[in-house]
Amino acid sequence: MRRRSRHAIAACAVTAAALCGPAAADAATVTLDHPCYFQATPRQKINFRGAGFRPNAQGRAQFAGQTVAGAIGFDGAFSAGGFPTPRLTRNQQRFTLSVTDGTNNVSVPVNVTKVLGDFNPSSGRPETLRVRILVQGLGAVLESLHRNPHSTVYAHYIRPNGRLKANRRLGRLSGVCGSLLTGRIRLLPYGSELGTWRVYLDTNPSYKRREVARVSVAFTVR
Repeated sequence: MRRRSRHAIAACAVTAAALCGPAAADAATVTLDHPCYFQATPRQKINFRGAGFRPNAQGRAQFAGQTVAGAIGFDGAFSAGGFPTPRLTRNQQRFTLSVTDGTNNVSVPVNVTKVLGDFNPSSGRPETLRVRILVQGLGAVLESLHRNPHSTVYAHYIRPNGRLKANRRLGRLSGVCGSLLTGRIRLLPYGSELGTWRVYLDTNPSYKRREVARVSVAFTVR
């Protein structure tokens, strides 16, 4: 009798776990097509795919004040289009995308970044000015092109006359969106020339005129 009782309790525990709400919710998952999205024109689309939801139920996804709905497949898969990347108030922000079928509720974080180059401080003597150079979100662009989002960044200095002065290694992109902030370094470690300099920041050791994954900064020597 004791042995049958233990078996009966174990069987009830398995049945309860299979039917209870939390275990069913754990079975549902949502995946995104990129780890980080970037603002662009036109805006990049945030695509998601759900799995393990209630077959043939009605699914609903919410993100940044927008909602899309659609039927869940017989296999529990749910995909109802996507969302445009939201406008940002900071260089990088994290949002939440939520999906439900009325029983299962799943939320996933969505990272969105601006893509830009900058340096600070922005003024001083060109011979001595030391700055922190920021490369923001370049890794997200690289990842969308199926390239390494944590590559090494190089600065390509273009003189006021339009000719290349030198190539300079800055460091590696890091983080989920692939960004870089250098320590304080010389903004212009070469002989200064009057006029506007442009510095292209990308992952090519040598300068290439055509590169889609690139940001730039400019400064004027007076």
